[in-house]
Amino acid sequence: MDQKTVDAISSVMSYLSTPVGSAPVIIDASKGEVFDTAFGTVQTLVSFGEMIGKRAPGVGGAVAFSALGLDLLSMEEGVREDGKVEVSDIYSSLSNLSAIIAAGTLAAAVGAASAPALIATAVIVTAAGAVLTVMAMNSGDDTIDLNPAIESLKSALHALGEILGEAYTTAIDALQSAMNTLGDYGQAFSDYVTSALSDIADAVSSSILSMTDSLVAELRNAYNVAMHMASPLVLDLDGDGVETLSSTNGIHFDHDGNGFAETTGWVGKDDGLLVWDRNGNGQIDDGSELFGSYSKLTSGQNAANGFVALADLDSNHDGKVDSTDVDFGKLRVWKDGDSDAEVDSGELLSLGEVNVDSLSVSYVGQDKMDAQGNKVLQVGTFIDVSGVSRELSDIWFGIDGSRTIDLNKVPIGTEYAYLPDMGGFGNVSDLSQAMLRDSSGNLRFLVERFSVEADATKRQLTLDQIIFAWSGVADYSSTSRGGYIDDGRKLYALEAFLGQPFLQLSAFNNPGPNSAAKLMLVYDQLAGFIYGGLMLQTHFKALIESVDLSLVDDEIVLDVASLVGVLRTAYVGDSAQATQMMVEFARALTDAGGAFGLSLLAGLRQAGDVNAPGFSYFLANFGYSLGGLNNDELYGDEHNNTIFGLAGQDTLYGGAGNDTLEGGEGNDYLSGDTGSDIYLFNRGWGQDTLNNFDDGVGKSDLVEFGADIAPAEIVATRSGDNLILALRGGADRVKVVNYFYHDGLSAYHLEGVRFADGTIWGLEQIKVMVVTSTAGDDEIHGYGSSDNLNGELGNDSLYGSQGDDAINGGGGNDYLEGGTGSDVYYFNLGDGQDVINESSEIFGDIDVLHFGEGIHPEDINVSLQGASLILRHGNNEDQVTIFNWFNQIYSRYQVERIEFADGTVWTSAELTSGLLNRTGTEGDDVITGANSQVNHNFLGGGGNDTLTTGAGNDQLEGGTGNDILNGGAGSDTYLFNLGDGQDVINDSSNYSGGIDVLKFGAGILASDIAVSRAGNNLVLNHSNGLDRVTVNNWLTSTGDLYQLERIEFADGTVWTSTALSAQLLHFTGGAGDDVLTGVSSAFNQVLSGGGGNDTLTAGAGNDQLEGGTGNDTLNGGTGSDVYLFALGDGQDILNDDTAFYSGNVDVLRFGAGISASDIT
Repeated sequence: MDQKTVDAISSVMSYLSTPVGSAPVIIDASKGEVFDTAFGTVQTLVSFGEMIGKRAPGVGGAVAFSALGLDLLSMEEGVREDGKVEVSDIYSSLSNLSAIIAAGTLAAAVGAASAPALIATAVIVTAAGAVLTVMAMNSGDDTIDLNPAIESLKSALHALGEILGEAYTTAIDALQSAMNTLGDYGQAFSDYVTSALSDIADAVSSSILSMTDSLVAELRNAYNVAMHMASPLVLDLDGDGVETLSSTNGIHFDHDGNGFAETTGWVGKDDGLLVWDRNGNGQIDDGSELFGSYSKLTSGQNAANGFVALADLDSNHDGKVDSTDVDFGKLRVWKDGDSDAEVDSGELLSLGEVNVDSLSVSYVGQDKMDAQGNKVLQVGTFIDVSGVSRELSDIWFGIDGSRTIDLNKVPIGTEYAYLPDMGGFGNVSDLSQAMLRDSSGNLRFLVERFSVEADATKRQLTLDQIIFAWSGVADYSSTSRGGYIDDGRKLYALEAFLGQPFLQLSAFNNPGPNSAAKLMLVYDQLAGFIYGGLMLQTHFKALIESVDLSLVDDEIVLDVASLVGVLRTAYVGDSAQATQMMVEFARALTDAGGAFGLSLLAGLRQAGDVNAPGFSYFLANFGYSLGGLNNDELYGDEHNNTIFGLAGQDTLYGGAGNDTLEGGEGNDYLSGDTGSDIYLFNRGWGQDTLNNFDDGVGKSDLVEFGADIAPAEIVATRSGDNLILALRGGADRVKVVNYFYHDGLSAYHLEGVRFADGTIWGLEQIKVMVVTSTAGDDEIHGYGSSDNLNGELGNDSLYGSQGDDAINGGGGNDYLEGGTGSDVYYFNLGDGQDVINESSEIFGDIDVLHFGEGIHPEDINVSLQGASLILRHGNNEDQVTIFNWFNQIYSRYQVERIEFADGTVWTSAELTSGLLNRTGTEGDDVITGANSQVNHNFLGGGGNDTLTTGAGNDQLEGGTGNDILNGGAGSDTYLFNLGDGQDVINDSSNYSGGIDVLKFGAGILASDIAVSRAGNNLVLNHSNGLDRVTVNNWLTSTGDLYQLERIEFADGTVWTSTALSAQLLHFTGGAGDDVLTGVSSAFNQVLSGGGGNDTLTAGAGNDQLEGGTGNDTLNGGTGSDVYLFALGDGQDILNDDTAFYSGNVDVLRFGAGISASDIT
């Protein structure tokens, strides 16, 4: 473009883009020159406009610019045919530019972070307007007045300038300055737009690119892989060591030669890459022209590393590559001074130019990661021309194969302008590029079918086919990735978008059940993003175009009035169909609309009314899942859902995706599931339960309190592993289930609690909050560290968890649990009645109970209650209970030391021995042992004593007096000597294998003991009439639950329980009228009446009853009984009580001399 044309365009730009400007200068350049340069300039502008529109859909109005491009083609055809430009074409082009602005196609750039995209597009239309105006002024056709079109464009640009403010004016000024300085409009504008697009990429939080980055991040997390590596040889040219750049610097290079340049680490500008321009095109096209892991050896294989590739050129095999080797002269050093991974003029240097004499092929292996995230795995040397050895290293650059640039893009023709487009990533081209390259036309057919398909279900089915065709995996087998993926092509598609294959930690590329489930969630999210993007450009295109921009308080806002009108009309016409359409529209805005979508959703909600019925209510909750007044159960899906429970006791499940859940009034249950979820709580929310189980990585789950709730109003406490966030002075509270599980580092963890004033409570802050005591009843938990827990006043519960903890309950009746570690419990006068539960399985822990000043050993009464140790102060107010001291594994529950302020120490061993071996006094003692499996040795002494032991193998000796001995389970031994009085034994043991023994002392012989029964009890009376032992309930059960297995005498005589029971179960009457009553339990008894009119009553066993002579009554009871009757036995009556269905068989047996014929 000549300087005159540049000056003219610059002048017209000033006229068009500023409120006050001079009339344009009419240049005297020839029309042909003007038209030729103008065509090229406007076509460049149109290309940039389309580029912005496709990188951030909606920002630049790609389709609108394509329409402008059609006008240019028409102009060009006219010039080629007759050398003239039709003024109508210029007029149309000017009108198209005005329409681009007026129709609000820049609306999607709302938000400060995306201003570069908006400004870049504004400059495009301004410059295009300037060029077309110059063309109009030189058309030479006065029959049509172009002034209205120019003025219309000018007005639109003025309004745009006012909205965009100083940034827009600065950009125009910079462009004009660049034009005048460079004299090359195309290059100046290219530089500006390239810079603007770079800013767009940086502003990921407010553009579609952020959605893509988020998807890529989730893909990478699901794949369980780190960034992969590729190596080239790098020469330390300046002698200060090899320097590299991080992959985060946005440098792209096609290492693997697949046509996609990956984001990569790179060499610093002062060092150089060893290269060979094998195709001689003056560029280093891909990794095959470096010396590294993608170098091809003469064998056809890839080199293991750069030194192996270099050794392939050592033609004389002398261990180095120098001028004596055949290909030495073909080698170059690429010194990439601007670090753009593109060869610029002067960057490819011969080895001589960088003073390299020879390159050693030997190296030393190492494994070192530099500060930029690149690995140095092989280190060697090269020799410069002065003979100095310098570093030659194989640097393995970090590579992100998912963030790529397609190096093989081709111009898109106008036949694709009406079709939707979406940007690709990984090894997937832009959708338009993929359609263009698909020779079968199938992808274009699928996209066209999607664009016109009215049925949402059919669109979803088409979507998978689009993704498969777009990513080039349509021909793979659906069953090719194992049995846990419903369609293997979905995983292949993910791999294509990610830019590398999926590998599990086990190195297999077919996923197991857990990985498969996660991968399919990620695929669903990718599919949702693509579905939404296609819908916004096709079925919802008219809705998007109905949105206008407005300037309110110097800020750009969306004007949704027209859109609301369109939606209202649809709702009035068919509310059910319109509701379904609006739900899908909201989903598309959420999944693929970026900042524009969120702003549009917010604008629509503001236009609604939550207190109005019908459409207004639906609009106020646009994009939300809503409950009602009842108890609702609402489920999200794999998309980003917003779910409101409203009134009632609701259950809300977010599903996969980044969800927002609010239970509303009532006691609700909220579970966000996977993704970054937000739980909303406003005053009056009730008592909600939040289950945030999510084992994903990279997520950020938050509890968010409403605008009228200040941080000071929320009290954080702990209940078990649960976090309680309660509204101070009210009933509202939220329980975060298992928040503190594994010290808050589990899958239940929340990343923060956020307030409207910007305050955010993180895990560490909350952990401090919940160990702060109050004057009330606190529940305080320690962590895996050594904690200092103080309860102060109130009946507190303190839990030390792991670590060596110091625990002081303070005043009140407190519960203290130290957990593992060597814990110290502090107790002072006036601290009340505390319970210590010390349960530690760690060998070597030394736990201590420390009594404070004023508490002396003689003040403490030691006793047992159950299995617990009681330490009671003489003031009868203070007491420490050590729970389960004598538990089955009692050392686990004991404190090893009890320390007093005067230096006295009681050890657990001393206390245990003293409590298990006890002797009573001459009075009536009650001595109670532990109810656990420990072995006691109790001696009552004088008096009527009561001795009670537990489940161990105990020895009980009542001594003199009438004593009660309660043995319990275990193998117990009861001692009884002459003169011990009348003792009662209660032995109850269902322990299999237990042997309970009554030992009679010296001087008591078996002949001295009379065995009898009193009810169900065994009575052993000494012949002296003074001493007696009663074993209660001996005959209560058919088993030996209450029996003693042995009764032993000092002379060695032994009576067994079996023999004694048999003796007790034989009842024989005399010559008179006897009443013989056996035991009621299911023992097998023998009752013989003898002479007289006897009454015999048996029990529930299989009994034998014989009345003998006389008129007898025989009562058999239940069981299979046998009644005996002999000649001369008189007239007997039998009463047998047996249910007919019991299976028992009762028998009347006649004796010898009685025949059946004798009985009538």
